[in-house]
Amino acid sequence: MPEYYFNLPPFDDLNSPQKSAVTDDNAIALSGGPGTGKSVVSLWRHILNHKRENPIHSQLLTYTTSLALYLKECCYTQSVNASNYVDSSKHWRIHSANQRAEIIHDEAQDLPLAFNKELSNYSTKISYGADNQQL
Repeated sequence: MPEYYFNLPPFDDLNSPQKSAVTDDNAIALSGGPGTGKSVVSLWRHILNHKRENPIHSQLLTYTTSLALYLKECCYTQSVNASNYVDSSKHWRIHSANQRAEIIHDEAQDLPLAFNKELSNYSTKISYGADNQQL
């Protein structure tokens, strides 16, 4: 089983482009190599969506079950509600696919393009993070 070692840095520790991506009202597409902060941006975007005065009920998806559980725990420290909307892509699709204000798909390169297109059935706002070395 893969192991994940990172702590969610405080929002104020993000650099300017990362903060801009987190707070952008439009859907975003992130690409970069390992360790560039794509998952951190996705997490903060999802957390802050749920912490707004008028929450945006986003869904954070990622490829593996183990990473989904890890991201869920990272969310839990900031927003219990946000942690309830983290799942693996395949599990969510089979067991709990539902309309969401935004779907944030971390590690989007790991699933076929058809899956990513299918997400438009559940939201008009879909944000992606993908490892450009694995596209």
